[in-house]
Amino acid sequence: GAYDSDFYQPANTILNFTLIIALLNLIVGSGLIYVIISKKIDPLNNLKTVMKNAASGNLKERVSIKHNDEIGDISLAFNTM
Repeated sequence: GAYDSDFYQPANTILNFTLIIALLNLIVGSGLIYVIISKKIDPLNNLKTVMKNAASGNLKERVSIKHNDEIGDISLAFNTM
């Protein structure tokens, strides 16, 4: 009855607040993941483009090396071919 709604009102408020915070965290987290993955994918896309150009006969094009990781190692190896 009326007493039940008074009893559950604080719990419902906390639940709604928790759901809103969880949704905001999901949105912000998804945005961060998108940015991080984009920063990792962009150098690979650049390398792919240069490799396709080399396959088409443009052997003078070089990959700019901006990373000191595996992607940078592959770019350096491509440039020394």
